[in-house]
Amino acid sequence: MSREMSIHLGTRRQEGNFEMIFSRTRNKLCVRAQISLIGLAIAVGFAPAVMAHPDYWVTVKYQFSFSENVLTELGLEWKFDVFYSSQAFNRYDLDRDGAFSDEEADALRVAIFEPFAEDDFFVKVVSGEALQPMTLRSVVPSKDGDHLVIAFALSPENPLNYREMPLVVATHDEGAYDFTLSETDFLKVQGTYDPTCRFRIEDGTGPLNGISQTVALLCAE
Repeated sequence: MSREMSIHLGTRRQEGNFEMIFSRTRNKLCVRAQISLIGLAIAVGFAPAVMAHPDYWVTVKYQFSFSENVLTELGLEWKFDVFYSSQAFNRYDLDRDGAFSDEEADALRVAIFEPFAEDDFFVKVVSGEALQPMTLRSVVPSKDGDHLVIAFALSPENPLNYREMPLVVATHDEGAYDFTLSETDFLKVQGTYDPTCRFRIEDGTGPLNGISQTVALLCAE
């Protein structure tokens, strides 16, 4: 069953390109996907007994960047719950200044984020009914109040033209992570985007079969 994105918050024209920002309403688009945080918790020092039944929350935002109908970069932002964030801050913000120095950020990236590479950072990109390989471009950890935020960017190894075939993205793992789309500004689109194409939140099919939350960009034939 498909669920169409509920709110288009705004469009800004910049040098002939568009930036589009989308949000969703809780009553129409309250959907979840379960993803495992075991690796993250071990990295910040949780004891195995505590991790017997992990229950951490992460909200997700996407940013699609396009050029001439081709996806050039997929940005993601993960915002962790307060309990998990406090453990990460205690371990990696060594000088307790409320920010990550270059050295602290690098230590966090190596311990927490690099292990995700084995699972393609839990991000699945499908075009033409096939999973598409992506390359990590950047990782930036930061603080948002009491929350740890990790922003990272992936670029496709092959050209992905969303006008030629549907483009579908999901964040998913069979473990115990709990990922949910942010209630506001969960999707931004930058670049030369065709606004006649529609984004939809829908159940996965094909390579994403069984995943209950995917973001699909669909264009009329």
